[in-house]
Amino acid sequence: MLSSLVLADGLKKYSERGPAYVDTLKGIIRKNNLQIADDAVFRDEPMKFVLGAPDPAAAEKLRADIESMRQSGELETIIARMRLE
Repeated sequence: MLSSLVLADGLKKYSERGPAYVDTLKGIIRKNNLQIADDAVFRDEPMKFVLGAPDPAAAEKLRADIESMRQSGELETIIARMRLE
């Protein structure tokens, strides 16, 4: 398993600050509990979105808005910007 804190050690030559840079980076990781993402797994599968609406009329409007964005190509642009590739 990869560990963000262990991987950070490999960045000593990345910055002129050397070990001080790595110590700062590790401090940021610890302070913000970012090591929680160490177990993250990226899967090659379609993105799925779950949207909610407070009532049936709002749900229908949301469906219509999404269809309009799909027809115009705007939805494809939004999804492309979200990819981590």
